[in-house]
Amino acid sequence: MCGQEEDLQLTIHEFSVEVLNKQCLLNAEYKNVGVDCVTLCHVESKDDIAQLLISEGWLLVETRREKRLAKLVSQYQKAQEKAKEGRVSS
Repeated sequence: MCGQEEDLQLTIHEFSVEVLNKQCLLNAEYKNVGVDCVTLCHVESKDDIAQLLISEGWLLVETRREKRLAKLVSQYQKAQEKAKEGRVSS
């Protein structure tokens, strides 16, 4: 496997570890080209799964300009900076 494809497979694996056979809360945030973009949280801990994966270096943040998403995007950007500073993942 080449680097980018391998990274994708590892990211999918990490996401699967977080969600498979676990109860999660899903909230639709916005649509992008007809696809629902959602937040996904663990039911018991309320931990945001995307924020966790971002802070571990598995995902990158897409900048959004909607005012209602400002807090969420800010939290994600802070998690991304944490990952960059710690050189987490690949």
